[in-house]
Amino acid sequence: MKKFFNSTYSQMTIMFGVLLLINFAIVLFVFRSYTFSPAAKQMAQQINNQMLIIKRLLNEKNLDQSKIKLDEIYTNREVLIKRNSPTDHFPQIQFYQELKKQLDARNIHAAFLQADGEPPRLWLQPKWTKDYWLGFAFYSYIDNISALFLGLAITLFLLTLLASFFFSRYMLKPFKQLASMAKSIVQGENSDKNLPVKGTLEVQNLTELVKNSAIQIQKLNQEKEILLAGVSHDLRTPLARMRLQTEFMSDEEMRENLNNEIDEMNQIINDFIAFVKLGNEEKFENTDLITIIQQSIEPYLQQGKQVDFKTDMSKCHLKLKPISIKRMLTNIYENAFKYGKPPVKITLEKESDLAKIMIYDHGKGIAEKDFEKIFEPFVMAQSSKNEYGSGLGLSIVKKLAQQNNARVSASNHINGGLQIEIKIKY
Repeated sequence: MKKFFNSTYSQMTIMFGVLLLINFAIVLFVFRSYTFSPAAKQMAQQINNQMLIIKRLLNEKNLDQSKIKLDEIYTNREVLIKRNSPTDHFPQIQFYQELKKQLDARNIHAAFLQADGEPPRLWLQPKWTKDYWLGFAFYSYIDNISALFLGLAITLFLLTLLASFFFSRYMLKPFKQLASMAKSIVQGENSDKNLPVKGTLEVQNLTELVKNSAIQIQKLNQEKEILLAGVSHDLRTPLARMRLQTEFMSDEEMRENLNNEIDEMNQIINDFIAFVKLGNEEKFENTDLITIIQQSIEPYLQQGKQVDFKTDMSKCHLKLKPISIKRMLTNIYENAFKYGKPPVKITLEKESDLAKIMIYDHGKGIAEKDFEKIFEPFVMAQSSKNEYGSGLGLSIVKKLAQQNNARVSASNHINGGLQIEIKIKY
């Protein structure tokens, strides 16, 4: 619900609805002031004139004589006379309240509206009558004005909401396409260069700008890949020659140390290439996350390393890039074994609409100020400064997480050691 009200669709719809209500209130105020009041004054004057005519006709006749006289004049019973006062009062509507006010000003001191008869009657008692009431046949569209205005307001409000919703969707459709393009760029996918340029002039300019930016970003990524491929080739060739030369060394300890250094350099080169080219070509698949985790820890179990995986879930099907997820988990394991201490614990649980993976070792952990920094390229935590490495391990993890619509964070586990938490949306 919160996400809905934060969307531009809902905010534009609500804005149009509020504007409609304000406009309707203004129209209602003007209608009451410039329609109801003049109409009530005019009707009060007409009633007063008719009262003067009736007064002359009755000319101090008693009640029975007055009834006979009125029946002779008003053959369709437009005006009746009776002694008992009616029970219905005026409705609380601006027109009737103004009419009552105008009648009181003309010495017609009491007025009632009786709507249950046929026809409806307006009962009045002017001061010159002593103990009886006059009932005038009274038809008015204003009787149902409240229901009319309420129905009109609701109908216009719903129509405005509907129209504004579809209008906002039409206006914002190009932005949705731009957001999709930007998302594909972030996830390392090929963006749609043929995105149609539609909408207002400002939207067209923005679309063209984003398209050109996407093309430039893709060109830069391709150039980086070519550069890295060339550099890695040029570096690996002398490293291969060095390894070949070490095989002829008689000092076994020195040979092993040099081979380890060569392996470390090769790993750093691999990390650089992996950081630039991560899962760009891989597509999303409906995959069981539990199976991926089990497959990722299998090589370590075969090597006799202490890795423990626990979950209460029987299955966890998500739309993921399985190879990228496996590489992300492997990087975290390698980081834990290299800079922390075994055993490495892995848990998987469901949290609302998220799948949460927790991976932690039993080392010393890191300083709290480094929790965010360790995911940045070429940054190594204080506890690992004396270790060899490229400083790209966890930055690769973060990049792979972004490609899978996941969030990754770090903290120190309560039992000691660094804890990496990954949350993937279902």
